[in-house]
Amino acid sequence: MNILKKFERGLIVAVSSLLILSVIPGCSDDDGPTNPPVENQTSMISGKVTGKPASGNTPKLSSLQTVEGAAVFAARVKADGSLEVISDTVMTNASGEFTLETEVEGESDVMIIGNKNSSEWKSVVSAELKHNTTVYCAPLSEESTAESEVYAELIGDGNAGMVSYADVQLFISSETAAEINSTSTLAAKIAGAIYAEYTARVEAASDAAIGASATQLKAVADAKASAEVQLDAALYAAGESDAQIDAAFNNYEETMIEAYASSGISVESYAKILEVSTKNMIRSSASVSSDVKLKLEKTASKVKAKVYTEAEKKKMEAGSASATQISAVINAGIQLEVDLDSASNHDEIVAAFDEFHAVVISQISANYTAYASAIASIDAQINSSSGIKATLETSLAAAVNLNMVIEAYMEYYNSCRSLVEASLETASSAEIEVIAEVIIVANLSN
Repeated sequence: MNILKKFERGLIVAVSSLLILSVIPGCSDDDGPTNPPVENQTSMISGKVTGKPASGNTPKLSSLQTVEGAAVFAARVKADGSLEVISDTVMTNASGEFTLETEVEGESDVMIIGNKNSSEWKSVVSAELKHNTTVYCAPLSEESTAESEVYAELIGDGNAGMVSYADVQLFISSETAAEINSTSTLAAKIAGAIYAEYTARVEAASDAAIGASATQLKAVADAKASAEVQLDAALYAAGESDAQIDAAFNNYEETMIEAYASSGISVESYAKILEVSTKNMIRSSASVSSDVKLKLEKTASKVKAKVYTEAEKKKMEAGSASATQISAVINAGIQLEVDLDSASNHDEIVAAFDEFHAVVISQISANYTAYASAIASIDAQINSSSGIKATLETSLAAAVNLNMVIEAYMEYYNSCRSLVEASLETASSAEIEVIAEVIIVANLSN
């Protein structure tokens, strides 16, 4: 009897202990406490699909119709050119807007694809994806689709990251985009030409005549990466404002001018670099039609026009030119862009730069009246039938590789400076610096 009671009491204690343990939080067969599950973190991409122009073929994004009900997803472009989907598919709202979520983090140059019925549009995200952060892509349109196809070619060739999506955006107009979208082989050819521009830009900057260091070029590249992200966001936010769209690109180009200057590479050096790099791009587009080549030349010339104008303005300021003289140069640069917009052939592009050249030479002569006659003589010698510029053209015609192109231009720059120094024996070194650089830049592209 005593044994039975002891057994019952032991059983009651054991059962009670088990009941107590079962209600204590966190007690289980696993070691340690049980933490609540962690929610998946995602990176977000916002954009809009604008599709085809409302009417006609116009470069203005504001003329595009937003697309409701387009299926949109994000993908990474693999080395073989294929796409790897990295997000779920979402549908655009009535304003053509969408926001994608992806678990991917730390990647940039992600492609965004939108589809509706038989139409497809693409764009590229320049920003690096980050969890719990929203980045933006330029609107998906027929123009951005062509740009994305060109950029996909650069990725496939292993050249993305060096050439940026913004480089492609700058050099491809809506007219060029229409050609790319209608010709299957053109994207690869233009990708090659744009890569040639990048290669020449780096090589020319590193040449002893320019003297940019690796540290300076890294600073420019870092500033450029940041500017590209801002460009995408600005284009997304531009909505239907043509002025905001233009301002977004103008701000990007101004940021790049400042990036070179801040790194210690002068604006006039940037102008010289661009002259070499865009010349190499046009030379490398020989396999495209003359019409497409002209379109590339026009867009490249407009990019150069902004830099040349800023370079001349800065040098005129350094030479203590009057506000009237500086204003005349700025207005000439504005007119240059207008004339380039309306140019229908190569000769009209050259004529536009000729007009800019004439104004700049006139204003630098007015600023240095004591050297006005010498400046006119220097400019005439540069442009004579057997002058320095003729020698440059002969050297470029004979050039069979990039090194020969760069060598031809650097010899041209050095010859122009030597001519100024020899012609202005009584001028100070500061005066020679201003006059030489103004004359050199004024004689680019004309």
